[in-house]
Amino acid sequence: MSERRYLSAPVHLTGKLYPGQLSGLVALDVLRRGRGEQDAPWNVVTLAGGLAGQYALERELLREGHDRASLGRDQFADRTAEAESRWVQGLEELFVGLNLDVALPSEQDVAQLERAARVAFVRLYESGLLERTQQVVVACPRCETVVDDAESDLFETNAQEWDLTIIPDELVVRSTALELLLGTVAIAVPVGHTLIGSEVDLPVSERRVPVVVGEVDQPVLLVPGHDATAQEPARRAGQQPIRVFDLEGNVIIAGPFVGLARYAARDAMRERLEGAGLLADAGTTTENVLRCRRCATALIPRLGTHWFLDISDAKVKVTDAVREGAVQFASADARDIFLGGTQGSDRWCLSHQLWSGLQVPVASCIDCGAKAVACELPGSCGSCMGTLVEDDGVLDTRFVGAVWPLALAGWPDKTREMDDQDEWILSAGRGGVVVWGLAMAALGSQLTGRIPFDRVLLNEDKGSPATPVAITEFVGAVDEYGAATVRTAALVGQFDFVWAAGVVSALTTPAQGSLDVGGLTSAWNQAMEAELPAEAAQTLVAAVEGGVDESALSSVSALRKAMLGS
Repeated sequence: MSERRYLSAPVHLTGKLYPGQLSGLVALDVLRRGRGEQDAPWNVVTLAGGLAGQYALERELLREGHDRASLGRDQFADRTAEAESRWVQGLEELFVGLNLDVALPSEQDVAQLERAARVAFVRLYESGLLERTQQVVVACPRCETVVDDAESDLFETNAQEWDLTIIPDELVVRSTALELLLGTVAIAVPVGHTLIGSEVDLPVSERRVPVVVGEVDQPVLLVPGHDATAQEPARRAGQQPIRVFDLEGNVIIAGPFVGLARYAARDAMRERLEGAGLLADAGTTTENVLRCRRCATALIPRLGTHWFLDISDAKVKVTDAVREGAVQFASADARDIFLGGTQGSDRWCLSHQLWSGLQVPVASCIDCGAKAVACELPGSCGSCMGTLVEDDGVLDTRFVGAVWPLALAGWPDKTREMDDQDEWILSAGRGGVVVWGLAMAALGSQLTGRIPFDRVLLNEDKGSPATPVAITEFVGAVDEYGAATVRTAALVGQFDFVWAAGVVSALTTPAQGSLDVGGLTSAWNQAMEAELPAEAAQTLVAAVEGGVDESALSSVSALRKAMLGS
């Protein structure tokens, strides 16, 4: 018999929960109950490890006077497991308090997910879509790792511009990042510039670099070690990238700036160039800066060797499938958001430098250099029987989370064909539609030939606070105000518990009046059919405010139970 299966966008185990996530979970539960499907399978996906979990544990250690370096990797891994266990317990307490009959993943589920993620990595590698190569990625100096798009935020900020004189009256370069002079391998100039084809001396670094034609309006420094757009013109000029910073954001170029952090090196370079009379103030400009979502540190574009997945073909397949109607969306807005996400990067960095998470299933032989890529790594090299050393990277948690729908359906042991009669529904917020929906669709399409969900629900959560809240605070609110009150506040996304308590009271003991039960039921069903549970709840509240007669109490009670979860 066909049934609906509900899947929520993953929740990171960090001890905190975005209010919008809680709103989405409650809304989805109200939708299930309002449709009379409270027994339908529902999976609340939780993700362990990753940057979010690591940073949360580091904050905890800091309060104790420790850091991960003082603990070491083994003890840090133990503390990570302990913390994740506490966070899961907090989620369970919150969900029980809110009467959400959710299915948090069991140990068996987690083991199945981890196996599925490793198998996915291996199969993508064997298909030629996954390779270990050099590419400029953004890294967090504080967290010392590559940062995924989903873990970064874009900010607009003011920046000081400078005109740097290379050759008086002939070549002046404008720049906001003077420290990158250390990694400059060429200077790009507009078409027709008189110095094209010549070489010039760079100040401070004392190197000669070529002047090449570029698609620019004015001369710029080419720094392929920290600028992805500079890599191709630098390659055409026959120049190798030079990395200025290490993973911690400190200068690694030998000389007077070595060891300086990024902005300290910028100040030191400015002073040196001003002292030589080569610098002129060009005013201020605005520039976009990526910051780590966890620690708010400015990210540094940096050339690194990582595992990259080519998803260009998968995105084309997903786009075509969506346009042909293979996936339905609760609103045109959700569809547009989803398709808009396909315009992003075609290369996905899967290996991160974290101390917690699922390890990349790769090992290299220290004797012959051969690589072993396998779900279960062998004890020795298959080519020379030499010693294998495992890759020190961990899989991007977004990659692991995106495998969840496949793992839930039993992949890789079986495929979705066994469950074709069921309708799989993904519920996510505006950001999650792209961050999770597109990733799940791309991997599902590439690994199984189909998108692993049939419908997407968009949780607007417009009134929810934008910052995460400790799970214990939500649990505390349940203790103080009651589960129904917190549930109501989350459903409407306002988190005004005093107002929500009044709503619950009005629904529990409605005033006397003459309610149009038929009109209420019709409006409720229409909202449920349109998959708008918050609108259905507002319809119920507005109707009850007018008063209810005794004959309508049973109907109101049934709708109230769906809304309040009791």
